[in-house]
Amino acid sequence: MSTTRYTVPFGSAMIDTTVTSDTAAADEWLRVGTKCLVLQMFYANRVPAAIRGLLGDPAVRCVGEDAAKLSDDYGLVCAAPVDLEGRCNEYLGIGGLGRRRLGLKGYAREVLGMTMEKPWHVTMSNWERRQLEVAQVQYACIDAYVSYKLGERLLDN
Repeated sequence: MSTTRYTVPFGSAMIDTTVTSDTAAADEWLRVGTKCLVLQMFYANRVPAAIRGLLGDPAVRCVGEDAAKLSDDYGLVCAAPVDLEGRCNEYLGIGGLGRRRLGLKGYAREVLGMTMEKPWHVTMSNWERRQLEVAQVQYACIDAYVSYKLGERLLDN
């Protein structure tokens, strides 16, 4: 099992990022602070109890679009998932049937004023690779960071 660390720049932020399938490294990461963890669940031999506890804590809001996937694929339950799309649409005053979905990139632009790249070749790349490409790590990290920043903006208002 390998663990790789990156510093991912996005806007004015420098995001310390750890990519691993090593559950011991994931446990250690949770004790360090607010950083980005890309836990390669496909290769992890178990889900660390600390991550189960974090996601299962009703005081911790899971902001993003993958709560259902975590539950369906890994049996991980987010006790307090946030409908990010609904919150963003409410904030922007848009909604209803037939509207075009903005997606995370659009919400980053419209709610946060941030420009976010989501190259198609990275979106459609092999995310089950043992060693993720740097572009994949950046993509995953920036997705998580933007979801966090959207939650911070929308849930504090």
